[in-house]
This record gives sequence, structure tokens and C-alpha cells, in this order.
Amino acid sequence: MIDELFPTGWHMIATTVVLCGVLLAVGIWIGNFNSDRKSFKEFMKEVNAKLELLGQSLEEVKIEQRSFSVSLKKVQAEQRSIRESLEEVEASDGRSGNP
Repeated sequence: MIDELFPTGWHMIATTVVLCGVLLAVGIWIGNFNSDRKSFKEFMKEVNAKLELLGQSLEEVKIEQRSFSVSLKKVQAEQRSIRESLEEVEASDGRSGNP
């Protein structure tokens, strides 16, 4: 019956259907690939923006770290001063003979 409707043969019809399916699949794949590419570009923009924010945050952390370092040095200097004063007091008590 198919030979009567299509004298070229069923194998030609089947081949045409398969080729059309392959072309459709390739078209869909290319469309998805291009849409993924756009999404990837947008994703990379977001990643770069977040990296810039992280870089700024890192700079802020470095500034705070320097500030803490200065504060720590001041505290250490005060501790040395207190220790020296305490040693002077202990030395003067020892010279005066107070127990």
C-alpha cells in the first residue's frame, strides 16, 4: 500500500523522516547551546562582579588588620610600661626594706 501511495519506496520516506528528526534535534541543540552561552556570559558577569566585591572586602579587611596591628602595638607598649613601673616599685620596696 505504501508503494502505491509513494512509488519512490518506503525506505526513502523513512530516511527523510530520520533526517528531518536529526536536523530538528541539531537545531534544538544549537538553540540550547546559544541560550546557554548567553546565560554563561551573564553568569560570568555575575562572577566578576562578586570577585570585585570580594576584592573590595579583602582591602577593607587588610585596613582593619593594620588598624588592629597598630592597636596591638600600643597595648604591648602599655604593658611594657606597666611592667617596668611594677619592676621599679618592686625594686624600690626591696631597697627600703618593706616586706
